[in-house]
Amino acid sequence: MKEKLLHYWTEFGVWIYFILYILINILYGDMISSYYEKIPKPIITSALFLLLIYTTYKAFTPTKENPENLLIPSENDFQRKENNVISLIIIIPAFILYFLISDSFNVNYIIIFLILLVNTKNETSLNRTASFQIKKGLITFKNGKEERIFNTSEITSLEVFPNQIILFKENSQELISFLELEKEDFQNIKTYFNKRVPEISINLAQPVTQ
Repeated sequence: MKEKLLHYWTEFGVWIYFILYILINILYGDMISSYYEKIPKPIITSALFLLLIYTTYKAFTPTKENPENLLIPSENDFQRKENNVISLIIIIPAFILYFLISDSFNVNYIIIFLILLVNTKNETSLNRTASFQIKKGLITFKNGKEERIFNTSEITSLEVFPNQIILFKENSQELISFLELEKEDFQNIKTYFNKRVPEISINLAQPVTQ
């Protein structure tokens, strides 16, 4: 439940910042504008351009993955992807409309648009953030701030559903929920566990679609 609440606060954070921006602009807009006007425009443009270079570099630099970890998607990952796609759909028409109705050409606004576009474009692909790691007889599951550790000797089998995984023990079971697994993820889980702990059987509880 805490992870779900944290997720919703994270998703609505953009709107909170936007509202704060509006309030600050109403209360202190004139003061901020006076300070802003004193900054030489080439310095602002140069800073934005350097930020664009850094953002582009980060966006197109492959993320190094730990081969010891198995990444799987949580439902938060899919929600985040959908929100980023919606943001991209909003950002592009908004800036195109601005350029069409604006009487002046502002290179800084174009750079800001490119920064937002690169950031959003990089996040429109699915980013799997939940993970398993099997090491030294322990199974470690992580999802955000959540971390759960299981002893491999206590687990007899795994039953994989599209939205959850059940770890069976001799007299009890453990539930890992808030997942959104696809067929590819099931195959990866099966391969990962079979390679490291073949004594634990992996069962697909129901069809997992693409």
